Amino acid sequence: MKHLKSLFFFLFIVVFSAAATADDDIFKLLPAEDEVEGWKPYGTPDNYEGDDLFFLINGGADLYYEYGFMEVLAEHFSDDENRTVRIEIYRMEDPGAAFGIYSVSASAAADPYMIGHEGEISDYHIRFWKDNYYVIVSALDSGEETETGMKEIAGFIDDRIPEKGEKPEIVNYLPEQNFISAKYIRGNLAMMNVYFFNHDDIFGYNEAVTGDYGDFKLFVMGYGSKEAASENFARAEERMKALDRFSDHETAENGFIFTDNQGNKLFASQIDNHILLFIGTDLTMQPEMFETVEDAIKGVTLQ
Repeated sequence: MKHLKSLFFFLFIVVFSAAATADDDIFKLLPAEDEVEGWKPYGTPDNYEGDDLFFLINGGADLYYEYGFMEVLAEHFSDDENRTVRIEIYRMEDPGAAFGIYSVSASAAADPYMIGHEGEISDYHIRFWKDNYYVIVSALDSGEETETGMKEIAGFIDDRIPEKGEKPEIVNYLPEQNFISAKYIRGNLAMMNVYFFNHDDIFGYNEAVTGDYGDFKLFVMGYGSKEAASENFARAEERMKALDRFSDHETAENGFIFTDNQGNKLFASQIDNHILLFIGTDLTMQPEMFETVEDAIKGVTLQ
């Protein structure tokens, strides 16, 4: 009886492990030989994990690591006219990481595309994120046939990812009025793609989101506690005083103000375990925007 129990336990572990592995099997997302009409894979798929990402995107891998890179699968597909489409499927550590890398890689030349959780399309690529996957389907040439191929292949991958995933809660704090786009941040490399404060992280946040509102940007930075936010708020003010690119320091009600070397005003304030930062040439909208974010943080329902 003891041996039977041991055998049952062993089989349970094997089955459970196999199921867990299957859930993360990135290869199941690739179309097989005849699963996308007119397009066939050629060559051997490239699969990189951990530090090996540098073999695929040397020079840009650090940004993926900052968010939480797990593995990537890359493959080429071609049709009878030798048109080529390339697939890159990145498995990140969670949906927030997938959304983050998608958000900071957004192309101003692309149009929104209804695929995955959120996507975009241009003449040469389709990009989207869904659950903990970030997907790029790209081509070297444009044209109706190539675009159709990209859409079919991207749609196949989308259908193979069962869960949609959710954006991090902090993204929902951004006001909707005049909102253009959001970028979710987990480190200083991503932050420098949006706004350059310094080569190192002077705010020490756990996560952040930046909202583009055309005439200004709004930053919401999250911390593990109110005390951590307070410490980093004071630290950031002192660091900015010492940086040449910031000047005209002022102490304001519930915050501080600087002017950067591009003539933008920076107004910072702390709300609970968050730091809010408004950057623009005109501070007129700052009080209203901060009030809206504060209501969202504190769970105030607007009627």
